[in-house]
Amino acid sequence: MQGASRLKRVPSGVRETSDCPKATRFTSCDTYTTRPWQLYMAGLPVPVAWVQYRITIGWHTVVNSRRFTGVVHVKVLGARGTLIPGLALTVTAKCGGSCTVTGTASGPLWLPGQEWGGTFTFNDAVAEDKKDEIKAEFLETAKHPVLRTGPGDLYAGSIVRCDDTMGNQNAGCIIKQYTPTMTSMTELPTIAKNILRIQAATGLGKVGGTPLTRLRNDSAIDKNRRAVCGRSNTGDPQNPGDTCDEYPFASTYEGGVPVRNGENMWAWVPGDENQGQSWRINNFYTANRILDTDPFWVKV
Repeated sequence: MQGASRLKRVPSGVRETSDCPKATRFTSCDTYTTRPWQLYMAGLPVPVAWVQYRITIGWHTVVNSRRFTGVVHVKVLGARGTLIPGLALTVTAKCGGSCTVTGTASGPLWLPGQEWGGTFTFNDAVAEDKKDEIKAEFLETAKHPVLRTGPGDLYAGSIVRCDDTMGNQNAGCIIKQYTPTMTSMTELPTIAKNILRIQAATGLGKVGGTPLTRLRNDSAIDKNRRAVCGRSNTGDPQNPGDTCDEYPFASTYEGGVPVRNGENMWAWVPGDENQGQSWRINNFYTANRILDTDPFWVKV
């Protein structure tokens, strides 16, 4: 238990315990199984007991709140030694910077199968137009009436990012390592067909390919749009009411290139689909707190 260890982020879809949620933009799970650590009695050179346990931390953030929680769950996996009864562990936390945390968890640590936990509440006073990245540290203190133990600590595997950069929307927090997926383009059949064609040729935005990254600069977005959908590039539409639809989106750093791998990065689509696309993209950005340079996938 001496020294610092790093909690491992659990891959998407894996659930270690009921306190360990699957990975999403707003939830995550860290888990760490200790090595069997030894306990000594004063004056004796050899250990007289050992214990091994697993700690999981389920993270829960909110899109429009500076407050988030870490639910700690401890389970004893193995223990041995006639003197070990009475061993207990207390877990506290700290997060640094403008972040504060309350809460503690404590329980017995001497009988295999013992389980206990607690909830830690974090609050980040992120400044307006700023963002913070929070990597919490969990401090472990073991106590026993007779045996000698040592302190330890764990560094969270999940990074929580809080920001107050989205205008009229309240500050909020997300799990930084999770890349969200936009699925609403499937509701626009002509646009979806265009995206599918371009993804097949370039892999841009396709899950498992190269993610798109959001661009928030309005003048750069307009420049991207003109570069791809300007009439000097597309000519006039053949069907009344059609409009140019570009992919990757103009509001990404990957936009603004008319042709890639011999494929046009645009197509004519019905005007009503193009209008419907705009608010769907913006809703996705808002619902997932997609900031400048944040990556995301597009599934069609």
